[in-house]
Amino acid sequence: MEKGQKPRALVYGVCCTLLFVLAQAATGALGTVATTISMMWTALRVPGGSAPDPALVLERVLSHGMLFTILGNGLFLAGALLVASIRHRPLSLKAPRPGAGACAAAAAAVACFSAALNIALQLLPGLARLAGNAGVVDAAARSGPWLYLALMLLAAPLAEEVAFRGMILPRLRGAFSAPIAMVLDALLFALCHMGTGGALTGLYAFLGGLLFALAYEKTGSLPFSVLLHALGNLCAFAGLLAAILPQAVLWGLVLLLLPGAALAAWRLARCPSGPGAPAGGPVQ
Repeated sequence: MEKGQKPRALVYGVCCTLLFVLAQAATGALGTVATTISMMWTALRVPGGSAPDPALVLERVLSHGMLFTILGNGLFLAGALLVASIRHRPLSLKAPRPGAGACAAAAAAVACFSAALNIALQLLPGLARLAGNAGVVDAAARSGPWLYLALMLLAAPLAEEVAFRGMILPRLRGAFSAPIAMVLDALLFALCHMGTGGALTGLYAFLGGLLFALAYEKTGSLPFSVLLHALGNLCAFAGLLAAILPQAVLWGLVLLLLPGAALAAWRLARCPSGPGAPAGGPVQ
């Protein structure tokens, strides 16, 4: 192995993560400032007008903030594709078809894990406070449900998987063994999400990132990783069941889903790597 390859791989991963976060933060802040100034200017231009209702301002800011966040995802994707083209290292968007067993195990693990955690958040309000951004997420979903769905099921999965599994993980796999590379990739993924949430959000992202990294390791398919990420975000809506089901049933679901996630993850780990899996690093 070339000397200094490990530090360079780590620096590359950190830089990609920072660029991703900066793209999100810059466009989100731009949307917030533009919306607030626009509403204040509109109110001041009306004769005898007063400052707009703070609740309305918040709703508009959240709605436009999601739109600008989607644009931030698009900006990062465009930059990533441009850099990959310049460096003649195109992203493998057309990987060989992954094995059915690995796909089924990965989907089961992600779906069970996401649903179980989000149901538990509704059953244990103290956990929700550790998430840090639960109230903001709920308000954003109410202010612009279609934008929220577009962000959670399309823009975020696509941009995040290109960044963390399409760019960072293969680079780490060229310098580290598979387990270490997946842990490092999941740590960077978690740090990215802790910027908009709390400790629980970071833990959730770390465990989810491990599952996404393991799935990519076993399938080598970036499109499947995007679909898997979208499935995880979709299953987060399982928390809505708390409004219609009794607590005993919800606890039963949690106690059923968590072992199911662990069993599916174990089955995924035993699957052979697919033909499009990342190139291996040194065995450590």
